[in-house]
Amino acid sequence: VKLVIKASPLLLFPLILFSTSVKSYKTSNIFSALISGTIVTILICWFRIIWDILSKRDPIDQAGYFFEWIYTDFNLLKPFNTHPSYVGVLVVLCIIILMKHKGFEEFRKEKVLYYSLLLIQTFFILQTNSRISLLCLLLFLTVHFISKFSRKSILQYVSVLVVFAFSILKFDYLNSKLMAIFSPEGDVILDRYPRWLSILRENELLGNFWI
Repeated sequence: VKLVIKASPLLLFPLILFSTSVKSYKTSNIFSALISGTIVTILICWFRIIWDILSKRDPIDQAGYFFEWIYTDFNLLKPFNTHPSYVGVLVVLCIIILMKHKGFEEFRKEKVLYYSLLLIQTFFILQTNSRISLLCLLLFLTVHFISKFSRKSILQYVSVLVVFAFSILKFDYLNSKLMAIFSPEGDVILDRYPRWLSILRENELLGNFWI
């Protein structure tokens, strides 16, 4: 049964692709479906967390764990049994689409709904405790605000950084993961760093211009 389930996309995806109207493959439609699916994912994860809090003997005490590992990271995405970084980067992609794609120009005029959606997605990225997702988001926002290079955009960018800094401190597990990248002396102590160096040395990639 497991093999059938794994192999079924080879049959189902072509059937879906070739039986769907060409109109459905408009970029705006695809992006709208992607964002809608992501929002549903977020709501399901939050519903499970709220349900878990309310099911405990002392819900008020349990709610205090909302910003800690017990309700973040892999536990956040338990309903989908997936890696938080994959979902986090997908949410970053949705934010980029919402802010930059021409098909959402009219939607961006609905200020309350637009900013609420961005806030929900950004908060969820922080909940994933994904360093790569946070880095991707910060890189995008840096390019987005600095490219405009006006007093307003710089102030907005600084405000976003300040909010991020305080938010990261609030999420204990995310803060500890970020602190595990560099030592107080400035050395890289990330456990993956020596692995990356070993891969580069083993494959003689160090010094390769294109790499």
